Amino acid sequence: MTNKHWLLKGLSVSLVLVMVGIVSWFYWQPERLIRPSQTPTVTQVVRQRLAKKTPAVLLFYQPGCRDCRQIAPQVLRSELKNYFSGTLQIVNINTQKAENRRYLTQFKVTQTPTLIRYDHGQVTRYQGTNLTKIKHLLTAN
Repeated sequence: MTNKHWLLKGLSVSLVLVMVGIVSWFYWQPERLIRPSQTPTVTQVVRQRLAKKTPAVLLFYQPGCRDCRQIAPQVLRSELKNYFSGTLQIVNINTQKAENRRYLTQFKVTQTPTLIRYDHGQVTRYQGTNLTKIKHLLTAN
């Protein structure tokens, strides 16, 4: 074999190792898939839900929560779908941040993960990890 073939084999092995590392990193730390939303975004969604303009889902989570890790891939898939379609706004609220504590009392959140969906005046609330129910809440109708 020539040096070019060895170089290509070395690059392909390196690429595979990098991909395995990325996949295992998300496997062991899937809560990193849930990105916290900015505080102004949360305030804007609260105003919009009062005006009943846009369907929105508020997701209350904790970074170290095992149940939040379990639903993280479903939340990421739904965020990607809704990002491109723009039909449903998903707001992730980290309950461990001090600036988000007021939302815990305002929305009466006692455990994580908690999902609250506002859809044209109707409020649906769910606490738990049933992926079928979460998928239903995160799907734009």
